[in-house]
Amino acid sequence: MTRKLLELETNKLLKKFGSGNHKPGSGSAVAFHGLLSANLIHTVIVLTTEEKRKKIYGPFFMELKQFDFEITTHIIPELERLFEEDSLLFDQVIKLRNKRDEEKNLVIKTDLEIQHLSK
Repeated sequence: MTRKLLELETNKLLKKFGSGNHKPGSGSAVAFHGLLSANLIHTVIVLTTEEKRKKIYGPFFMELKQFDFEITTHIIPELERLFEEDSLLFDQVIKLRNKRDEEKNLVIKTDLEIQHLSK
């Protein structure tokens, strides 16, 4: 079974991004960037809503907690899914594109082009 990108050590993931291959590609990098940002926002909210900061930020606690709930239950899981899915789908696109480019038979080549575009 292929190891998920999010399960890789940071240095290995960065090497994959920097290798120049199509997997993971720029779409995965953008999803990863969003994922990192969402996790940092979560951290700031957790720190901001600590009891010791209630005097300063108390009026905003409920709103911040709601934002944090959305981030942790919807946004982060969706970005994780998109991060992995983008890499898998783009890999399929590249493989179909390569097969299409190598194909000599026009009918098969057209079919591969349709498959490639549908991905």
